[in-house]
Amino acid sequence: MASVTYQLLSVIVVLGAVQLISGYSFKNCIEDPYSNLQSFNCILTPLLYVNLYWKMKYGYYVFRSWFSEQWRILREKDENCKYDAFISYNSSDEQWVMEQLMPNLEGNGSSFKLCLHHRDFELGRDIVDNIVSAVYSSRKTICVVSRNFLKSEWCSLEIQLASYRLFDEHRDILLLVFLEEISQRQVSSYHRMRKVMLKKTYLQWPGSDCTNPTQAQELFWNQLRRAVRSGSRLETEEETGNFETHTSDENGYLLP
Repeated sequence: MASVTYQLLSVIVVLGAVQLISGYSFKNCIEDPYSNLQSFNCILTPLLYVNLYWKMKYGYYVFRSWFSEQWRILREKDENCKYDAFISYNSSDEQWVMEQLMPNLEGNGSSFKLCLHHRDFELGRDIVDNIVSAVYSSRKTICVVSRNFLKSEWCSLEIQLASYRLFDEHRDILLLVFLEEISQRQVSSYHRMRKVMLKKTYLQWPGSDCTNPTQAQELFWNQLRRAVRSGSRLETEEETGNFETHTSDENGYLLP
């Protein structure tokens, strides 16, 4: 028989078995909820890891494979796109889209076919599916950017999908049209948009303070039509050429 004594604890061991515990009081245990929670997490986390890790990883790759396959199918249809351009805009800018954009791209001698939320989205279909289909069923995506556009979650999703397609396929499919002066600071949180602005041409709608608004708007529409035609069979030699790339001025605003 051996006797091992610790502070406040005396244990008598007979042939390797615990026979008696004396001198110990459970009052010495200090209840610590934080320690109990840590102990619980130490037990629970490995159990969850062992039981759920591979299931979650498998589910992730299944979803990723399905999503990639859907986008691959849509990309293969690009040569026979249903629309010339998908118009991404905030509902507060709908009047400008209806009264200015549509007549100048679908009318006035132009033959573009535009995809618009209210007219061409499939009723009863999930909104995300409609957006993905619109982006990949159109040769171009035109984002009508305003302060309200930047605040909209749906508009943010639309430009993210268009940007993903742009960088994934390395194709010039995204056009930015700014309806109002927006500081670089306001665009700073939209990393993809800034990336596009640094590499691609974007257009600024002429404001009322222009010296000759009629002439400026006519130039704007000519440039936008040329941009929509670029990379398609609609493009002609007379209409090809580089149109003006806008940069920011010293005050951080987009130049008209």
